[in-house]
Amino acid sequence: MQVFKWGILLCLLSQPGISEAKRLALVIGNQEYKHFDPLKNPINDTVLLKQSLENKNLQFQVMAPVKNATRKDLIEALRNFNAQIAEGDIAL
Repeated sequence: MQVFKWGILLCLLSQPGISEAKRLALVIGNQEYKHFDPLKNPINDTVLLKQSLENKNLQFQVMAPVKNATRKDLIEALRNFNAQIAEGDIAL
């Protein structure tokens, strides 16, 4: 299923006009929660996802991954990310 999702994304990004668009991504990984046991892989997943998006086929500009963020940190990251997006950009 994972390969299928990446295949669809690659097909969409290879459409005419899309290749010139700026590609931006925000990656968030929270594994520590106040009222729950910690999750095992979100931090590692952010590293792998960042590497995958930045590869030569996708060429996304990935902001520094947001890890174990508070609500305030998430809002700030989303605002900063939104400020970088222009009309016609591809944002994840």
